[in-house]
Order: sequence, then structure tokens, then C-alpha cells
Amino acid sequence: MNAFVWIGLSTELGVLVYIAVYFGAYLKQNYNWDNATVALLVVFFMIWVLQLIFLVKKWQKK
Repeated sequence: MNAFVWIGLSTELGVLVYIAVYFGAYLKQNYNWDNATVALLVVFFMIWVLQLIFLVKKWQKK
């Protein structure tokens, strides 16, 4: 696999973590939802892993 793909995936994961922490803090402050950050991190990580699995299967076909 190409190194640029791994750099892109790791950058995307970092951006998703940043969004989850920022938006989770917003939800906790304004809506008093204590587990917002954890819930968003779990959802974003599941989406990222599914995307990674899809890309690996796609690359294996080539």
C-alpha cells in the first residue's frame, strides 16, 4: 500500500478525533450530555475502521 494512503488515513483519524472532542465538549456544556465525547469517538472510530476494511478489500482485489 502507498505511504500517502496511510498518511491520509491517519490525518483523517486525527481530524475525526478533534471533531469528536470539540463537539462533545459543546454538547456537554450546552445540553449536559456527559458521555457525548465518548459516544462520538466510538462512532467515528467505527466509521474509520469500516472505511479501512473497505479499502483493504479493494486493494486486495488488485
